[in-house]
Amino acid sequence: MEFKDKWRFKTMSVAMHHPTIGHDVYTRDGEHLGTVKAILGDSFKVDVPMHLDYWLASECISGTLGSRIDVVFPKHDLEMYKREIPNPG
Repeated sequence: MEFKDKWRFKTMSVAMHHPTIGHDVYTRDGEHLGTVKAILGDSFKVDVPMHLDYWLASECISGTLGSRIDVVFPKHDLEMYKREIPNPG
């Protein structure tokens, strides 16, 4: 019984972060990627000035502070985290 209580506490303390349109997106190493342009299901679209926009999974968000969204990866790993256009259902 004690083990279950500890496990329940850990799972309840995990925060789920959600993107907000217009917020700035930064990598783990502090590089600005762009701003959130759209949200669809469990993904968000990053508006990148002078480049093609792309989708990321909301699960890659490590934290938010004000209008800043931080993702779990450094900029050099960005290609591994890009997603296809998400399915709305």
